Amino acid sequence: MATTVLFRVEASHETASAAAVIRCVGELDAVNCDGLCEAVRSSLTCDLSAIRLDLTGVTFFDSSGIQCLVECHQAAAKLGVNLEIATSPIVERVLGLVGFRAATGSRPSQE
Repeated sequence: MATTVLFRVEASHETASAAAVIRCVGELDAVNCDGLCEAVRSSLTCDLSAIRLDLTGVTFFDSSGIQCLVECHQAAAKLGVNLEIATSPIVERVLGLVGFRAATGSRPSQE
Protein backbone atom coordinates (compact mmCIF):
# COMPACT_ATOMS: atom_id res chain seq x y z
CA MET A 1 0.00 0.00 0.00
CA ALA A 2 1.38 3.40 -0.99
CA THR A 3 1.43 6.17 1.56
CA THR A 4 0.55 9.73 0.74
CA VAL A 5 2.78 12.50 2.03
CA LEU A 6 0.56 15.19 3.51
CA PHE A 7 3.32 17.76 3.79
CA ARG A 8 6.81 18.25 2.38
CA VAL A 9 9.42 20.97 2.99
CA GLU A 10 12.40 21.49 0.67
CA ALA A 11 15.13 24.04 1.32
CA SER A 12 17.74 25.35 -1.09
CA HIS A 13 20.12 28.29 -1.34
CA GLU A 14 20.48 30.77 -4.19
CA THR A 15 24.14 31.80 -4.10
CA ALA A 16 23.81 34.69 -6.56
CA SER A 17 21.07 36.43 -4.55
CA ALA A 18 22.17 35.20 -1.10
CA ALA A 19 18.64 33.94 -0.50
CA ALA A 20 17.31 30.78 1.06
CA VAL A 21 14.32 29.27 -0.72
CA ILE A 22 11.96 27.07 1.24
CA ARG A 23 9.18 25.31 -0.65
CA CYS A 24 6.22 23.68 1.06
CA VAL A 25 3.69 21.34 -0.47
CA GLY A 26 0.58 19.91 1.17
CA GLU A 27 -1.25 20.58 4.40
CA LEU A 28 0.42 22.97 6.85
CA ASP A 29 -1.09 22.37 10.28
CA ALA A 30 -0.19 21.71 13.92
CA VAL A 31 1.14 18.25 13.10
CA ASN A 32 3.86 19.45 10.74
CA CYS A 33 4.42 23.21 11.08
CA ASP A 34 7.56 22.52 13.13
CA GLY A 35 9.21 21.29 9.92
CA LEU A 36 8.73 24.68 8.27
CA CYS A 37 9.87 26.60 11.36
CA GLU A 38 12.97 24.43 11.66
CA ALA A 39 13.82 24.88 7.97
CA VAL A 40 13.63 28.66 8.38
CA ARG A 41 15.65 28.67 11.62
CA SER A 42 18.38 26.50 10.13
CA SER A 43 18.54 28.70 7.01
CA LEU A 44 18.90 32.00 8.86
CA THR A 45 22.42 33.38 8.77
CA CYS A 46 23.76 36.92 9.03
CA ASP A 47 24.97 36.90 5.40
CA LEU A 48 21.52 36.02 4.05
CA SER A 49 19.64 38.76 2.19
CA ALA A 50 16.24 37.05 2.09
CA ILE A 51 14.25 33.97 2.86
CA ARG A 52 11.75 33.14 0.17
CA LEU A 53 8.90 30.98 1.40
CA ASP A 54 7.10 29.31 -1.47
CA LEU A 55 3.72 28.29 -0.08
CA THR A 56 2.06 28.06 -3.49
CA GLY A 57 1.71 24.29 -3.05
CA VAL A 58 0.03 24.52 0.37
CA THR A 59 -3.51 23.12 0.25
CA PHE A 60 -4.52 23.58 3.91
CA PHE A 61 -3.40 26.30 6.31
CA ASP A 62 -4.57 26.87 9.88
CA SER A 63 -3.68 28.94 12.95
CA SER A 64 -0.53 26.93 13.62
CA GLY A 65 0.71 27.98 10.18
CA ILE A 66 0.01 31.60 11.06
CA GLN A 67 1.96 31.23 14.32
CA CYS A 68 4.85 29.66 12.40
CA LEU A 69 4.95 32.55 9.91
CA VAL A 70 4.89 35.08 12.76
CA GLU A 71 7.85 33.31 14.39
CA CYS A 72 9.68 33.15 11.05
CA HIS A 73 9.05 36.86 10.45
CA GLN A 74 10.35 37.78 13.93
CA ALA A 75 13.47 35.61 13.61
CA ALA A 76 14.29 37.02 10.16
CA ALA A 77 13.68 40.61 11.31
CA LYS A 78 16.15 40.17 14.19
CA LEU A 79 18.88 39.47 11.65
CA GLY A 80 17.71 42.07 9.13
CA VAL A 81 16.72 39.37 6.64
CA ASN A 82 13.73 39.98 4.36
CA LEU A 83 10.97 37.36 4.52
CA GLU A 84 9.21 37.00 1.16
CA ILE A 85 6.13 34.80 0.98
CA ALA A 86 4.54 33.43 -2.19
CA THR A 87 1.17 31.94 -1.35
CA SER A 88 -1.53 29.67 -2.64
CA PRO A 89 -5.01 31.20 -2.73
CA ILE A 90 -5.99 29.48 0.53
CA VAL A 91 -2.91 30.74 2.37
CA GLU A 92 -3.37 34.28 1.05
CA ARG A 93 -7.02 34.24 2.12
CA VAL A 94 -6.15 33.19 5.68
CA LEU A 95 -3.33 35.74 5.90
CA GLY A 96 -5.76 38.41 4.72
CA LEU A 97 -8.38 37.42 7.28
CA VAL A 98 -5.96 37.79 10.18
CA GLY A 99 -4.20 40.90 8.87
CA PHE A 100 -0.78 39.23 8.66
CA ARG A 101 0.51 41.34 5.79
CA ALA A 102 -0.56 44.62 7.41
CA ALA A 103 0.86 43.60 10.80
CA THR A 104 4.23 42.49 9.45
CA GLY A 105 4.58 44.86 6.51
CA SER A 106 5.16 41.85 4.25
CA ARG A 107 4.09 41.84 0.65
CA PRO A 108 3.27 38.95 -1.63
CA SER A 109 6.34 37.59 -3.41
CA GLN A 110 6.66 38.49 -7.07
CA GLU A 111 7.17 34.85 -8.15
